[in-house]
Amino acid sequence: MQQFSTLTINLTNQQIESSLVKIKAGLAKYLAIQKRFNELEGQPIHSDDNFKKSVNGFYRIRQKPATWYATFYKLLDDSRSTKPDFATVLHELSKATNRFEVSFASKLLATIDPQMPVIDSVVLKYLNVKIPARKGENYQERHDAVCALHSAMSRCYMDYLASEQGQRLITQFRQTYPKADISTVKMLDLVLWQTR
Repeated sequence: MQQFSTLTINLTNQQIESSLVKIKAGLAKYLAIQKRFNELEGQPIHSDDNFKKSVNGFYRIRQKPATWYATFYKLLDDSRSTKPDFATVLHELSKATNRFEVSFASKLLATIDPQMPVIDSVVLKYLNVKIPARKGENYQERHDAVCALHSAMSRCYMDYLASEQGQRLITQFRQTYPKADISTVKMLDLVLWQTR
């Protein structure tokens, strides 16, 4: 199994400042999604087309079969009350779609729990890591490796956010967007996404 113990984040002040300028539109979309998600508590998400359109646009969910969207939003609905971990979301989404949807599983989980990082190609490139590849037909081995990656990313984010540099990012983010009530993990996620 691939080891992910060396994941590190090292953002310069210039990268943080530059990213903070770029995230304004994305932040507004994210805040609207989370607000609507909370408003829909106790109501089925799958019947709110505007919410689904916002999520699809923000997370770049495109060109999937109708059954995929139905599965994703049913799982999002069900997960609000069950509060699953990443391994469960990944397994359920993979089982229902017959695809290994690592990024979308992390995005679904991050919608429910904003303390969870998103596995995304841009962030993976920044961290200099790849999603573990399939080796033969061993689903469980790949599933476990991807879960280890998600755990390593969570630890990496927490370590960075606790550091002096991470505290600087949080302070600068809050100064730039004082009304944005989001988790520090999402602050970092948004900044990393703009470091391309």
